[in-house]
Amino acid sequence: MSLPPTMGGVSGYMRRRAHRSRVVRDLLRARIVDGTYAAGPLPGEDVLARSFGVGRNVVREALALLVEEKLLRRRQGRGTQPLSDVVVHELNSLRGLAENDPGALSSVTYRHLLWEVVPASPALAAELRLADGELVCHWERVTFGPKPLTHWTSFLPTSLGLPDPATAPAAIGTFEFLEENGVAVGWASVRTGATRADTAIAELLEVEPGDPVMVQHRHTYQYDGAVVEVATGYYRHDQIYLLNDYQRTTSGALSSGGTGRRILVDDTPATPSTTAAAPTINSGAVHEPETPSANPSSTGPAEPTA
Repeated sequence: MSLPPTMGGVSGYMRRRAHRSRVVRDLLRARIVDGTYAAGPLPGEDVLARSFGVGRNVVREALALLVEEKLLRRRQGRGTQPLSDVVVHELNSLRGLAENDPGALSSVTYRHLLWEVVPASPALAAELRLADGELVCHWERVTFGPKPLTHWTSFLPTSLGLPDPATAPAAIGTFEFLEENGVAVGWASVRTGATRADTAIAELLEVEPGDPVMVQHRHTYQYDGAVVEVATGYYRHDQIYLLNDYQRTTSGALSSGGTGRRILVDDTPATPSTTAAAPTINSGAVHEPETPSANPSSTGPAEPTA
């Protein structure tokens, strides 16, 4: 994984060190995430410079960028080390973080923050295809690594007859929870974007206000097309990465190699609210109600973390 020999001599903006550094940073970040440096400190700057075909100043700047991202820590006499174990969540089917992979994610736990029955606002009722004021379950939880990984807020129809998740023998993810209580989860439609943590999300994810986070707005459906969940999730940027293997079909559409529940993905970034709020966030309409057919295509292969 080295840069082209001509990297240092190309014309235009790539002659500037900032751009050469961000390319090295991106390649280093990929190695950190895939566990290349999990066993110990990163190689020295001279070794990295030779490996990537750049000068030491470029490497030094790339490392500084990763320190700023909170992925690396530099200590005198100890070298440069990954700051924490980053959870890599495979996305080839619709599943929760600890679902179907208990060995690799044995340290993942769920903490339920809120479960209450509230009347649906007109906007929320429209998204869940309910009558205005019909009762819904408002559910909030945080997924932990050892540090917080994600925070999810969900609204679910009370007609599903779901119990309070806090009373379950063991904390489990969203989709397992739904299925264990008789809900046939079919697929989800998800919009993914990037934003910065407001004061409420910063508190829940234990980050600083203004830190970058990924946001997902999700509609989950049964196989018959009934909406069973409207949800918003925030991912901490320094603790979790999402991994997907894509393949192209003969028609040129992206498809998932997985055989699990399907998820449809809209790659148009969501537009989350910038207003600081209490933990009961995004209780209104996130986007217009979706009316997918009962037989979704097998195109979108990214999945949210529940």
